[in-house]
Amino acid sequence: MKISKASNLILILLLTSCSFFKRSKSEVPTTKVKSSHSYTLSDKSGEFEYTHQSNYLKKNNRLITKYQVKAKDSEGKVLEQAVIFSNPGKLKEVYLSRPEISQYTVWFEGKKYFTEVKLNPKSKTLDLKLESPEKQWNGSKSMPLPKDAILMCYLGQIMECAKQTGFISKSIKAQTGTMSFYLIIEGYPYFQEQYIGVEDSPLIRAQLVYDGTNPQGEKRYSLNFSGQSIFYFLNEKQEMIKKFWVSQGLTVN
Repeated sequence: MKISKASNLILILLLTSCSFFKRSKSEVPTTKVKSSHSYTLSDKSGEFEYTHQSNYLKKNNRLITKYQVKAKDSEGKVLEQAVIFSNPGKLKEVYLSRPEISQYTVWFEGKKYFTEVKLNPKSKTLDLKLESPEKQWNGSKSMPLPKDAILMCYLGQIMECAKQTGFISKSIKAQTGTMSFYLIIEGYPYFQEQYIGVEDSPLIRAQLVYDGTNPQGEKRYSLNFSGQSIFYFLNEKQEMIKKFWVSQGLTVN
């Protein structure tokens, strides 16, 4: 796919301007956005209730995203949940939302599995803390960040992150575009236990590609990583209305 000049500009700036990150509360594009959506999540194990909320707290310059997966029954038991924090700002002339910290919990057969993924700018590492009934998934460890890890987005905050860079609005206007970045898997390593074929790492190279408009007028984006593709559909307000991970049999709408 041909990449537009606007999209190329985003990529060039992100790859060459890694020394300065400025918090700019008054200029951040997404700070006025507050969203809350409920969906039905379907996969090979059944149907579930999925909620996704995002809000910006101006006081401490935090973009907070929360999501939950609940059982569709009278009890509405929580099966999976996460809270993700990032800091909107600018890298020279490029807006982005720097990852801060995520906390993810999932329950397998009634047992609790927890992971915390934190970006440490001083040591230039991704710090993980794991708590679970499994011996191999306990304790803390750090992963050095690749030198080209300039733009990073949490999986559970992918659209908020892409909007922050201006990529969503610019790609829609140009009708083309690709954003290259590193995807942070907030549910690592439990996420990889649920979805086969995903690279065994909390940080994975990825691309978000504008795929055009469908007959319903929805904008389609494909998130490509580890040989996988997740398709996101946005409405005219740039809100996600559905997504499909075909190879894993997952649907959210």
